[in-house]
Amino acid sequence: MRLKGLTITSLPGIQGDFHLKDIAPGVNLVTGPNAIGKSSLIRALRYLVAEPAASDPKALVLSAEFENGERRRVSRTGSQQQWEVDGRPVEAPPLPEADALSCYWLKMEDLLEKTASDERLVVQLKRDLAQGFDLPALRGGPFEIGPRAGQSENRDLRDSEKKLRDVEAEYQSYRDAERRLPALEEEIASAKEAGRRADRLNKALALLEIRKERAGIEAGLETDFPAGMDRLRGDEIKRLEQCLDRRVEAERQLAIAHRERDDARQGLQATGLAERRPQVAELRAQRDRLGEAQRLDQQLADKRAAVAKAKAAEAEALERLGGQSEAPTLTTEAVSEAEEFAHRLDKERRRQTELKARLDAVPREEPSNAGRLPLLLAALGGLLAAGAALVAEAWVALVGGLLALAGAAWSALTRQRGGTTSAREQVAKEDLRELEQTLRQLESERAALAKRLGFDPALTAQGIDHFVRFVSAYHQAVVARRELEGEVGKLEQARDSAAGAVVAFLRVWGIESDTVLADLKARLDELEQRQSEAEKAEQLVAQLDKDIERLEQDIDERRSQEAELYREAGLEPGDRRGLEARIERWDAWKAQRERLLDARGRENERRSALGGEEELLAQVEADEHEWLEDKRAEAEEEAADLAALQDERTTIRRDLERAGTDHKLASALADVDAARSALEDRLDEVLFAEAGQFLLDEVEAEHRKESEPETLADARERFRRFTHQDWDIELDDEAGLVALDCRQQARRGLDALSTGTRMQLLLAMRLAWLRQQEQGRASLPLFLDEALTTSDEARFAVVAKSLEQLAAEEGRQVFYLSARRHELALWERATGQRPHHIDLARVRAWRTDAEAADFELPEAESLPEPGQDRPEDYAARLGVPAADPRQPTGSLPLFYLLRDDLVLLHRLMDTWRVTSLGQLEGLLAIDAANSAIPEAAMRERLAGRCAAARAWIAAWQRGRGRPVDRPALEESGAVSDAFIDRVSELAESLQGDGEALVAALRDGEVPRFRRNCAQDLEEWLSEHGYIDPEEPLDRDARQRETLARVAKQAQPEDIEQLLQWLEAAPTVRQADQTPARQAAS
Repeated sequence: MRLKGLTITSLPGIQGDFHLKDIAPGVNLVTGPNAIGKSSLIRALRYLVAEPAASDPKALVLSAEFENGERRRVSRTGSQQQWEVDGRPVEAPPLPEADALSCYWLKMEDLLEKTASDERLVVQLKRDLAQGFDLPALRGGPFEIGPRAGQSENRDLRDSEKKLRDVEAEYQSYRDAERRLPALEEEIASAKEAGRRADRLNKALALLEIRKERAGIEAGLETDFPAGMDRLRGDEIKRLEQCLDRRVEAERQLAIAHRERDDARQGLQATGLAERRPQVAELRAQRDRLGEAQRLDQQLADKRAAVAKAKAAEAEALERLGGQSEAPTLTTEAVSEAEEFAHRLDKERRRQTELKARLDAVPREEPSNAGRLPLLLAALGGLLAAGAALVAEAWVALVGGLLALAGAAWSALTRQRGGTTSAREQVAKEDLRELEQTLRQLESERAALAKRLGFDPALTAQGIDHFVRFVSAYHQAVVARRELEGEVGKLEQARDSAAGAVVAFLRVWGIESDTVLADLKARLDELEQRQSEAEKAEQLVAQLDKDIERLEQDIDERRSQEAELYREAGLEPGDRRGLEARIERWDAWKAQRERLLDARGRENERRSALGGEEELLAQVEADEHEWLEDKRAEAEEEAADLAALQDERTTIRRDLERAGTDHKLASALADVDAARSALEDRLDEVLFAEAGQFLLDEVEAEHRKESEPETLADARERFRRFTHQDWDIELDDEAGLVALDCRQQARRGLDALSTGTRMQLLLAMRLAWLRQQEQGRASLPLFLDEALTTSDEARFAVVAKSLEQLAAEEGRQVFYLSARRHELALWERATGQRPHHIDLARVRAWRTDAEAADFELPEAESLPEPGQDRPEDYAARLGVPAADPRQPTGSLPLFYLLRDDLVLLHRLMDTWRVTSLGQLEGLLAIDAANSAIPEAAMRERLAGRCAAARAWIAAWQRGRGRPVDRPALEESGAVSDAFIDRVSELAESLQGDGEALVAALRDGEVPRFRRNCAQDLEEWLSEHGYIDPEEPLDRDARQRETLARVAKQAQPEDIEQLLQWLEAAPTVRQADQTPARQAAS
């Protein structure tokens, strides 16, 4: 069934809903960032097609549409699952078993380790493959043979025969040696004396040699080196450079100091105080004066405010006295005059009061308004007259008098109009008017007197004490105001004096300023700043003067040191080239000098060793080298045999003592007979077992070919395609599923595979199992979630092609989920067609920030085409390794099988990634070979070449064990850590030849390596195939055996051509030139 649409309305872990409808029937590449919901597609389909389980989440609202001849719709709401066709409920279609569903939805972790489903598949495959036969059990028992059967028996026979020959030769040597003993004693005595003579001659020659060496060194010192070299220390150039560097640095600092001093002097001149400047104490004193002036100015402001208050108090006291602005006259006469006037005024006022009282006592009618008017006018006039007297204003008194007259006239008119009243009333009124007139006159006098005296004379009428208080208050106010004004004057004088002193001080230093204190402060600050800058500049100039003097002295000292250094070297100052020339020779001179001292010391030692040998010393002094050499040669030749003669004597004596008592000869004869018999028995067993194994191999191969499960065959073909024929799948009776390395012909468990290879094997198995599970059932889409992320580009391409082929040929719908956008282009480049792309971020309306760089692919690696290259040139360009028959057969480079068809070689290596014999065999075994090599004749020809190459390598390896390397030596346990490095190097120098290695160890190539360890190593190497007891085949024998074994599979001329290519390999030629037996001997 193919998925046509998927709707996720509610699914735990997914926010919001989305609908997937644009789905292709073949390959669909679904991309989107992490957490977009790619894996949720798999979860949703599992909940839709699997039987609802109690552990499923409840919040499920899902639906999907499938097509398989008809459209089917399945929905899931909570735990309810419903299948429909055209809106009608139907039964669920027949789907694969629940255990197989996980194979449809593959995540990366599903392809990293075997699952329970994989284990069940292995069990089923074993059951299908066995079909009741137990071939492994038949291989045991009588048909079981070891990897090196008969080898130990053959070795025992060779050792026994050799031992017999050795015993026979040993007994004969004993008889010959006994006759030699007397002459041997004389030879030993003569050799001892010759040894002592040779030792003395060696010492004499050594003395002569060292004398010549010492003389030559002395001559070389005199002729090869300039005089005075002994005065050098060797570091003169370094010391000179240090002096120069320090002098240059001092000169640089001197220039800087000069510039800084000039700048400081200019700064000093800029202050205007270069020649002279005020002292700090003077500035501090002026600052104090200015502060005093500011303080006085503040006090002055306070006093002026007090004066203003005192003036106000004085004016107030004067106003209470009734005076004007002038000071009152307070003489005795003035006071008496005022007092007399106050009595008169008071007297008249009392009379007025009495007249008013009498008048009020006369009975009369209520006056009318007309009668009251003259009285009011008269009263108003009197009041104005009295006020005028107080303020001494004449016009006020005049107005008051006029009003009084107006009142009198009004009264007369009233009397005329109103008739007569009582006579007494009339007299009283008349008296009152006269009195009021008098009072008005007195008020006028009062005003005039007050103006003249400066105070109101009426005050004296209130009593002298009252008047004195007003006068005293006035005098006190005047005194207080005058005292304050005096203080103000003093403060002004003091302030102006202090400010004037500051102005005068500033004027001395060319600064004009008024007496405004704020301006004085600014000018004084300015002067202080200039004075500070001048002080600093002057100090800097003084310091720089000292620095300049110090630097100049330092420069002079450096120059003196440089000159002294030249003089110490015996050169004129400044002769740098001469110094450099001497220093260049100094190391050589020093070495020569040391050699001379050493030679002299050794000469003395050697001369002392010849004490008493006057003849030899004379020959040395005479330089008789030839005579000494001849004598030494004679003595050494005579003494050379001493150790051998002594050993020979000891050996003869020991052998004579034990000869005839050890029964070695009889024992050696018995060992030879027993070993020959054991070897014959073992040969019969091996022949019988080999015949049985051969028959079992034929039976097992035919059985596997005829009864191999279809699932296993399908998985093997897929896996070989995935890995470019590098790997195959085998079913092991014990290990179960294993991978076969077609290059190394080695089996690997899943744990020993790389992550990529393990994923490809499990993917191939899952796909094959799916195909078997779907027999008679509806298929489901295949989902791969990041399943190829860890594969390299080549393997990704193969798997992508396989998935495309799966979709095209089997009608399989495939969904590949990836977070990497560039896999879309990678897929297109691998398969040649662009897969249907579903951008899940766009489907879910997520914001996407895809850029062109996200879809870029790395440049595809491709092999160079052969063009017009010769085969050997093309192989060199490809970097093809030399054929090495010691390596596993499957690793033979493909070039040696297709040397005559470079175009096909390029196509298989570049497109199909086939590079070795094992990969080619894997390709030829599957249907993909028809696409890779369309010509059937060429496929058959290559199959024959593969068989011929295997036969030839097997023939070459006969008599040649596996190459011995360091891992093998370590595994053997016969080589300790102390010897492993040297033994490994020896094995490498012998190209890994096990027999040659053991022989070299026995010959002492590795000092102190014990013979028993060499024996243990030989046994282990023989047991594990590193030493082959058979004789190696030569070139002709290899060709004959290869032709005999593959004559039915390939043409003889094709085999001969292939063998020429293989035999030309450097490794083969070198091995033929130095056969293993020859190297061992």
